Formats: sequence, C-alpha cells, structure tokens
Amino acid sequence: MKKIFIIILIAVTLVYVQQDKDDKNVMQILFPVVLLKPGPELLDPDNTETIWEYYLLENLSCGLVRDSKFSASGYEGCLAERFYQEGDNTWVFNIRKLQWSDGAEVTAQEILAWIESLRSANKRHIRFLKLANEINFDEQTRQLKIHFPFKMDMTILHELSLADSGLIPNSFAERGWGKTIGPYSVAEWTGNTLKLVANKFSPLYRAEMPQSATLMKLADPSRRGEIFKTIDLDIVALSATSNPKAASLVLPNAPQTWKSHPMTISFFHFNINNTFAQDFANRNEFASIVSEFRSQVPELTKAVLPSMPETQLVPDGFSGRLASVKSSARNPQGHLKHIKIKLDSIYKESVALFEGLKVTFKNHGIDIEFIVSDKGVLAFESDEFAGIYAFLGNQLDASGTWSFLAGPPNGPLSPWLNEYKSSYDRIFHSNDVNNRQQNLKLLHQEILEKKIAVPLMVGSQRYLLSNRVDASRWNQFDSRLRIYDLQWK
Repeated sequence: MKKIFIIILIAVTLVYVQQDKDDKNVMQILFPVVLLKPGPELLDPDNTETIWEYYLLENLSCGLVRDSKFSASGYEGCLAERFYQEGDNTWVFNIRKLQWSDGAEVTAQEILAWIESLRSANKRHIRFLKLANEINFDEQTRQLKIHFPFKMDMTILHELSLADSGLIPNSFAERGWGKTIGPYSVAEWTGNTLKLVANKFSPLYRAEMPQSATLMKLADPSRRGEIFKTIDLDIVALSATSNPKAASLVLPNAPQTWKSHPMTISFFHFNINNTFAQDFANRNEFASIVSEFRSQVPELTKAVLPSMPETQLVPDGFSGRLASVKSSARNPQGHLKHIKIKLDSIYKESVALFEGLKVTFKNHGIDIEFIVSDKGVLAFESDEFAGIYAFLGNQLDASGTWSFLAGPPNGPLSPWLNEYKSSYDRIFHSNDVNNRQQNLKLLHQEILEKKIAVPLMVGSQRYLLSNRVDASRWNQFDSRLRIYDLQWK
C-alpha cells in the first residue's frame, strides 16, 4: 500500500457508524468516511495516503492482475485472464472482454489511455512501468505487451497488482463511482454514508460475495459500547494504533475477531527543516534512546491492542526484511535538551506508551513535548524535531514499500532523498534486475543506519465481525478490507 506496500498504512483512529437496517442482506461496515472527500470523487487514486482510501479503491477498481493467496505465483489475473513472460524483457497480458458496471463495453481506446495514464501520473507505487520503452495492445487478439529495455522479473506484477494501478472511469471526479470495473460501484454517497452495490460485470465478482454493503459512521459516539449488542454491525476495523479506550469498549462484544500477522510498523521520521534534526549526531542519540525504550513496548501496550518492539521497516516474513540490524549505540555527541515530537491524533490516547517514552528520554536529560496534529505527514512546524508514522507493510515485494515510503513527492521519508538517492536510483532507475532484491535491502539498511527513520513497534490489524460473516478467504499476511472476498455464513 501502501503500501503502501501500502498501503498502503496509514492507520486512523476508530471511527463509528450509523446503522442502516433497511436490508438484512446489506453488509454493515464501520468505516472512517470522514477521511473521504465530500464530493463525488471520494478520493485521489494517485495518492491514497490512508489505508482506508486504498481499501475502498480496491473494491471499486481492478488492475491487470491482483495478488492472491490461492495462486502459486502469488498473483492471479483480473483484467487479464492470462499473463506470462515472453522473453526476459517482455510481459504479455491477454485482456478479457470487459464491461463497465453499467454494461457498456470497455473499449480498446480506454484500455490504452488507462495504461498510458499509469505511466504519466505521479502515483505512489508506479515506478517500473514508467521505464517500459514500448506498450502495444492488439485489439484483435486482445494481447497487451509491455516491453522493457532490460530484463524485467515479477516485480512488475507486484506494481500492477496494487490498487492505484486499477482501471478507473475517466469521469469519476465529476460523476462519481457509479460506473466501475471493480467488484462494487457506488449507489449513494451522502457524506456520512457510502452505499456500494455489486458489479456483476467485474472479473472479481462472485455470486457468494455480499451483493451490497454500507460504509458508515456512528451517529452517536457515546454509544460505541453498544456495538454488537443493540447496534447491529457486521465489520468493525481496529488498526494496531486505534484509540485503545474506544477499542476496549467494542472488543469484548465482538462475536468474532479476525487478526492479521503483525504488519503495522510505527516509526519516527525527522523534520529536514529542523536544525537539530539535520545533525546526524542528534538523530543517532534519539535512535539510541528509542532502542533502549523498545523493550517496554509489550508491557505498555498490553491492555487492549498489544504491540511488539520493531527495529525494521519491513515486517517479519516479508521480502526485503534484513537478516539483522545494528543496534544504535549511545552517542554522547548529541546536543538534544528539549525536542518536540508531532503525533497524529491516532496516538493521543496511547498515554502509557508515550509517557513511558518521555520518562526514558528524561533519564538522559532530554525533555520531550508531544504535539498532536493532523496537518499531514510532511507538514512539520519548524521547531518540531520528528514525527511518528504508522505504515502497514503488507507488500509482497519490497519495491512497493520503498516506492511508498521513500519515493517523492509524497513519501514520508522523501524530504531526505538526497541522503539515499544513489541507493534509490539503483532500484527504480536501473536495468539490473539480478541485483534488485539485494539493492532493496541495501536501501533499507542505509535508511536505518543514517537514521532517516527509527522504528518503534509493530502490531496487528483486527476486524471485529458479526456471526453472519465468513472471512475465511482473507489473507492474514494482507489484512485489506476486501469486501468481495467475504461471504455470508
């Protein structure tokens, strides 16, 4: 997602829903609709900053392929019914006969325009497709061929499987998402409630999936403790960084809890315009104290949504994870006395965790002041030393992780690009496919060693489910809200 990637993650605090009881066959989903744009466009497909925007886009769109736990390769066709490598430099995709959700044919012109738009748009994950030197679509054979001037492995499949590579209607910004190629289209958007209906023309359509779903917020947040009791919902999402107080009221009531592999990594990133943050000695001193503090994370988070210490930016079990990480030795050359740390509001109720961090820094003669702000990941005030960011690292290929985190212009680490530019360019501007995976690890290592990012902890995504929901098709190494992979029991 994006992430991501990664989304991909950017975690948000638990937001609550207003119930729709008109149809018992409608899947009722608690969803942070406040993150969506009030107009018909709903979101920016080129920059899905939060996981929730990314997840919604996955239910409205579809790309050439999609990742799948049911495939030996990790990918299955979506718009492409078949795909294969024709020589080292060329990938071939046999495109299905496609219809939009309104029944209109997807034309060859629309397919070509979409592919070219992926190459020209400044999307969070699209890097390698831009390096293709030729793209051809034969309308008669329905073969789409992507040629590269160098060897291209399955990395391109990862990129083409992500939500921001999906085919979307040209008019979505003005007319909304009533016409889609994905498993759902939008039937109604009120600003508080988003109603989705199944698209029977979509390659992802399944007769068993919910035929309609309502994404909404709770009209009265004081009633959150009644969810699954007197308020009938089917899905409540809890990110690893959800408000622990709010989560504690809902968790005990859940008939089912679906828990992902630990993938949500919270890490510190630095304000490049802050004089103290520009000094490596100060960043290194900060990192060494965080390293000392990490062992307290399990105890300080155990009450509701427990997390574990994390030293990397790629979760355990995923491509791009390092075999080991050097510990940050205490650096007496730092000059920190008082620092400001920007916290997104998702963290403001994690009092025990950040009070513990404050005590650890105080023991080293450094006062921390936490500033709660939702201005955006890169919107630092000049006197803020660092911020903390949550990233859901569920990328099959580490290229997606680093495109999202480190790639300009929106990556949270991108202001520091000059510090790792050579390593970044070796991955995303290189024709050396044989060493790409190794280069991804080298970039990871460099960002950690230069203290561009300082990991803190990792936790799991949770979905609280009603007894009606069967989530057996979901992948615990993914955790996306793929409504089309759900079904009724």
